[in-house]
Parts: sequence; structure tokens; C-alpha cells
Amino acid sequence: MFLFRDKAPAQAAPSPDTATDGSQQREFLAVKAARWLGGAARQAGASIKRMAAGPSVEGLKSDLESRASGAPEALEAALTEWARLLAAPDDTPRYESPSGEAPLTFRAAFLSSRAYELSLATAASGIAAGRAVTSQKSLAACGSWRSFAKAVALPGSEDLVLKLPDALAETRNFPDCRRWAEEVATALKADAVGERMRIQRAAAGQRAEELRSTLRTLRTSGQPSASTAAEGCRASAESLQQYAAFRVGLDQAVSRLRILHDERMGRLQAAQSSMKEVGTEAGKRATDASERRDAILSEREAALVAPRQAVQDMDNDTSHLAAEKRILELEEHRRKLLIELEEASQHQAKERESRMALLRSRDVAAAEHRRRAEALERELQDLRPARFWQVAAPRAAALTEGEILSGLKQATGKFQSLATKFRSAGSGATTQRAFELRNQSVALQGQVLESVKAHARLELDRLEAAGAAVADSVATLLDVARARNDLLARGLSPEVEGLYSIAAVPRRSDMRQLRAALSAAEAAWQEATATWCAASATEEGGSGSSQKVAQLKAADAPAVLRDLEAARGRIAQCLAGLQRAGPDLYELAFLDGGEAGEIEASAAAAVEEQLPHGWEAHLTEDDLLYYHSLVSGETQWEMPAQDAAVSAGWRLFQAEDGGWFYHNPYNGEGVWWPELPTCAAEPASLDALRREAAAHS
Repeated sequence: MFLFRDKAPAQAAPSPDTATDGSQQREFLAVKAARWLGGAARQAGASIKRMAAGPSVEGLKSDLESRASGAPEALEAALTEWARLLAAPDDTPRYESPSGEAPLTFRAAFLSSRAYELSLATAASGIAAGRAVTSQKSLAACGSWRSFAKAVALPGSEDLVLKLPDALAETRNFPDCRRWAEEVATALKADAVGERMRIQRAAAGQRAEELRSTLRTLRTSGQPSASTAAEGCRASAESLQQYAAFRVGLDQAVSRLRILHDERMGRLQAAQSSMKEVGTEAGKRATDASERRDAILSEREAALVAPRQAVQDMDNDTSHLAAEKRILELEEHRRKLLIELEEASQHQAKERESRMALLRSRDVAAAEHRRRAEALERELQDLRPARFWQVAAPRAAALTEGEILSGLKQATGKFQSLATKFRSAGSGATTQRAFELRNQSVALQGQVLESVKAHARLELDRLEAAGAAVADSVATLLDVARARNDLLARGLSPEVEGLYSIAAVPRRSDMRQLRAALSAAEAAWQEATATWCAASATEEGGSGSSQKVAQLKAADAPAVLRDLEAARGRIAQCLAGLQRAGPDLYELAFLDGGEAGEIEASAAAAVEEQLPHGWEAHLTEDDLLYYHSLVSGETQWEMPAQDAAVSAGWRLFQAEDGGWFYHNPYNGEGVWWPELPTCAAEPASLDALRREAAAHS
């Protein structure tokens, strides 16, 4: 402000220095604004750098404590990593606290956590359980443990820290001693508060050195200006504040060390006095325990006199030797009996298997005898007169062959007379029916004419509807193409998703809608052209199955074809506009093809997998599904439920070796599965018998 007061009189009087004073004032304000923005940017950059360098203080503490309380075998690797980080000469506070406290270094964050205590407890539990805590013979010989103890303990106390895990393991069953061992471990730990104060002193000293360098730069810059003078004053004042803060920090560190020394010395003295009391109490307990042990030993010796005498008397008695010999003989006899029993069981099993084989052969012979008896019975039934001449009358079973032949001759004569009467009556009915059919043909021609016109209108409407759908889809894609061209004209990429490029990305629903509309238009065009082009060809060639219907269709064919061609031209114009506006969208719209063929092929394959053995599925010209038998050659509309050979009269049996085969019950032939027979199973000898009987009669 003193600069402004000095310049105020000069500004009131017009002089050549007015512009210079105004520029200096603007320069001063610009320097202040730049300094404020630079400080804010440095603070934000430092905060971002610390957050990017690692986790927060709480996250680091939880990670350290979880690793310290893990398996004892993995503790050495963790200590190796921590020792290197703790010994690093880096005072940069990289870890921020979520509660708003000052950021900490790795050493300060480690000392403020419980990782040191948990590491000692984990090592003690591993030593007590006999697990490997270190790869060396002892903790003192391990470099990782020694570096860790030197980094986290008070100066000169690393040897005591390395002895603490053994002490904690030995006092695990004595809570009083273990508590004081833990107190000693806490007393030997470096002070976390002192480390934080050291970080603050280091930051203040570093800032003071920066300000000192700034002052030296300002002194050597030449003629000072108002802004440089203000900057120098501010830097000098701030450097004095930083040096004062450094001095105050040193005083606080000294007072903190004194307080910490008094506190820990008091705790150690209390621990020493408590340990002396524990030692005295332990000595008293050891004396009492020794006296009780001597008394118990004397009582045990007095109580064991009688049992020892009884054991000695038993050793002198020889009767138990005979009993043991008898027991051994009985065990040998039992073993021989078990061997004989096992041999008898094996012989019985062999006899049982031979009996079962005999029973199976008897069942097979009985089944063969039953089959042959049934076949003979069927042949005898076929040779009876009523069955042989296929007479369906109920009383034919009681007639002789001569009576049946005479009855057949009489029935044949009656059928011939009735056929003559039916032929004469049918000629008149045929004439009347022909007249009625001619009248119906005339009426049908009129209906066909109306149907042809209605069909032409329906085909045109179908093509126009498909063209409207194509036009809608093309209009949507044209908007996308215009948006893409607009983005390309502005130097932007349409493929980048954003607020300005989302309209330039084609949607899959629009593509599918366009393909569906084109498929519908193609189907309508093919159907219409196949109908009306064929009608035009029939008129020109003069040949066809129905000449009158063809003439009716040929009369309207030119007009219908013109309308269809106009509808197709409109669709082509829409697609041409899309191709001109966006060639890539036009190519993308015709990428997917042949999906219907793949679906039909998969459906046909699924039907083939569901069919029984020996059947095939085919499609007629009208896309109707029917089934063909490879054995009999017959076709049917219904889904077959049996094997083709079984439905043709063959029988499916399983052989003794587990294989399957087809058997003809009439001639005894067989075919192994999965091969198929070449003909159906029929009694071929029955027709021969009929022909022979007719020849003899």
C-alpha cells in the first residue's frame, strides 16, 4: 500500500511517468494474482500427487496390520519390504488422512499403526508353534529382521527388539510376565509423534530454503520494481515465520523427548519392580512345589510295593506258559478250518454257476420250442379253407372247400349282373353331372376374374407397404448419414460416443427394420412377378393348363406389372438416395444374409435327430413335411413312433453276446443292427399256394 501512496501525487499531475505508474500497478496486481494461483495449483498438485502415489493413511495402516498378523512364514518377506521403505531418505508426505490431518510419510504412518506390535506377536506365535519365522538360525542373524528393528526401534535398542519374540513365546502361558514383555516392546518403539514433528520441521526448513533462494534471485535481478519489492518483503516475512516454526518445532521435539523419556523410564522401573516381585513369588512357588514333589514320590513308592511283589510272583509262576501254548494250537486249528471253509465256498460257487448255465440253456430251448410251435400253428391256420380263401362269413369255419368254391362262383355271377346295372345307371348320372360341371365352370370363371383382380390389388398393397417401411428406415438412416457427414465436415469422428456424435451412430434396430422391410419387398416382388410374368408368357405362347384363366390374367398383366414396377422404382430411389448419402451405411444394411437358411437347416437337423432308425424327413413343393421309410419305401404324414424295420413286419431281438438283430418270422432271415432290411417281412408262400389251388381247381 505504501507504493500506492507514493504514486498518488504523481497520478494527479499529468506527466510522462503516468503510463509507467499504471503499468507498475497492473504488474503488481498480476504478480499477486499469479502468486495466489501458483500457490493454489501447487497445493492441488501436491495433494493429487500424494493421492496418486499411494492409499490413504487408514488404508495403509489396515494393509500393514493385516500383513503383520498373517502367517509367520510370510513375515520375513514383508519385513524386507518395510525395512527398505522405512530406511529410505524420503520426507515427502505421501499419505493423506481422511479426517483432515496433515499428510504423513511411510515411516510416520507405520509408527502410528500397530504393525510393529503385531509383527512381534506373530513371530512369537510362530516360534512357540515351531514354525519357520526366518530363513536363518536366529532373528539376530537375519538381515531383514535386523534392518527392520533398526528402523522402528530407538537408537541402539535393535538387539533388545530381536530378543523380544523369544521372550514373548516363553511367557505365553504367564499373563503377568507377558504383559511386562509387551510393555518393554512398546517402550523400545520409536515415537510416532516425534516423527510427525520431524516431518513438519523438515517441511518448514525446506520452505524456508526455497524462500531464501527466491530472495537471492530478487537481489541479483537488477533494478527492483514495486512488485519485486513487495514479493521480497512477503518472502522475507514468510521465511522468518518458517525459521521461527522450525525453531519452535525443535523446542517441542526436545520437550517431547523429555516427557517420553520420563514416561518410559517410569514404566520400565514399574516393570522391573513388578518382575522382582514375580521372581520372589516364583521362588516361593518353586520351593513349595519341590517339597510337594518329594512327598508325592515317597507316597508313590509306598503304594507300589504290593503291586511290584504281585508282578514278580506272576513271573515266577510257569502255568501260564501251558495256557499260551494251548491258545496258539487253537489259533492254528481255527486258521485251517477257515481255509477249508473258503475252499468249500468256492466249490459251491462253481456248482451254482454251472446250475445257472444249465437253467439258462433250458430256458433258451423252451423259448425256441415255443416259437416253432407258434409258427407251425400260424401256418396251419393259414391253410384252413376259410382262411385260405379269405372268407369273412362267421359260418365259413364249418364249410368244406367245395362249398366255399361254389359259393364264390355264385357271388361272382351276382356281382357281374350288378355291375351291368350300375354301368347303365352311371352313364345317365355322368351326363347330368357333366352339365352341372359346365355351369359351375362358367360361374367359377367370373369368380376367378374377381379373385385375380383382388389378388393383384393385394400384391400391390403388400409391395407398397414394404416400400413404406423401407422409406421410413431409409429416412432414419439418412438422418444418421447427414449427422455423420456433418461431424466429418467439422473434423470430428462419428465413432466417438458423446453428446454430439450419438445421432451419427446407426442403431441396430433401424438396420434390422430395413433388412426385414427389404426381405418383405423382395418376397412380394418375386411372388407378383412369378404370377403376372407367367400370365403374360401364357398369352404370348398360347399354351397353359387353363387357357381361359390365363387369358383373363393376361388381359390385366400389363397394368399390374406397370404398377409393380413403379412401386419397385420408388424403393430403388430410396436405396439410391441412401447409397449417395452414406455408402458405408448402405453396405452395412446388406451385411447379414442367409440367416433363414441356417435356421431351416438347424430345424431339419433337429427333426432328423428325433426320427426312429430307418426313417427320413422330406419337404414337398408346398413345404409340407412327410416321412419316408427306407425298408418298405412307404411314406406317411404322421411322425413315426417305431423303427422302420419293425413297422414293416421284422422283429428286433438281442443276441447272447449283447448285439441286436432284425429277424423275419416268415423265412427265418436275419440282419444285424444298424443295417436295415431291403424289403418288408411278408408270407411270400401264401400267394403261391393260392395260385396253385386255383390252377388245380
